[in-house]
Amino acid sequence: MDHDFFRHLHGSDQKTWRRVAYHLVLKGKREIAERTWLFSFAKPDGFSYQAGQHVRMTLEKLSSRAAGGNVRFLSFASAPLEQDLTFALRMRPSAFKQELDRLIPGDRVMVEMLIDPPQGAFFLDTQGVNATVFIAGGIGIVPIFSMIKSALDSGQERALILFYCNRRPEDAAFLKDLHALAQQHPSFKFLPTMTASPAWGGATGRITKAMIYDQVRDPKAARYYIAGLEGMVTDTQSMLRRAGVSKTSIISEEFGAFAAASHARRKKPQGYLWLLLLLVVLGGLHVGGGAYLAGVMPDNWQWNWTLIVGVTSAIMSLIALKLFLLRHFWRGRHRH
Repeated sequence: MDHDFFRHLHGSDQKTWRRVAYHLVLKGKREIAERTWLFSFAKPDGFSYQAGQHVRMTLEKLSSRAAGGNVRFLSFASAPLEQDLTFALRMRPSAFKQELDRLIPGDRVMVEMLIDPPQGAFFLDTQGVNATVFIAGGIGIVPIFSMIKSALDSGQERALILFYCNRRPEDAAFLKDLHALAQQHPSFKFLPTMTASPAWGGATGRITKAMIYDQVRDPKAARYYIAGLEGMVTDTQSMLRRAGVSKTSIISEEFGAFAAASHARRKKPQGYLWLLLLLVVLGGLHVGGGAYLAGVMPDNWQWNWTLIVGVTSAIMSLIALKLFLLRHFWRGRHRH
């Protein structure tokens, strides 16, 4: 999940989003796939949320100065009607996850939620579509698992189709649960695929347009929910857009440290831009100043050499800015 983006929503830019905070008590934890654990918390009285929603979790016993900080944004794996609140995490050697792993039943964590989530948030909406198609990669299954259970709990009769890609069955969280749901509910079709498991008896390889078109009756009239690492999400968005699916029919969420790192990478060119502008201005001043001191400029120009250099630097800066914006415009079109 893109942690920088959600920090922005939760007020790092001083924008006012209404929030509510709770302390959750850990009830237990269990491994649900290789290196993936499910943490269960007691649901406080009056606690409500939407399937697919995320929380801002703070481990108060962990210092905010710890590597990576003591805060993460986590999506619910549980459905709103379930008794407990659950979150699933792929466990990696970070200070936050190591501290979370040390918690024992009875320990508490603090969570905050947005009361009025912004438009375009990762929530399920099946109105006006003939089918809802979920495309999940790895740990991106977490909010989708919540959505599917919630939709089935509500008696959803429209088609729900899940494409779920992993390397191996051992890596696939909720694999048995999803198979069981598909057997219990005729409206739900589950299509797992593995990319690195020769012994796997089902579909193999990445999720393709052919797979989707083979299972979705009218692909352009469906609504798509995509969750996974950034590369998988971006590639799937591009595939659907090339297939003629409208941008408004594609809702996505990126997961993992990869998304946060990518967000940081996307911000770096801005720093390089400011450095470029500074070099242009300093270079212009240096050349102009040298020419002035050397007497190269005509006498009637010497008094306003700074104006000439300033105008030249401004033009060069605008050209650099235009090239920067064009680069990001085309990259943005490619990403969608």
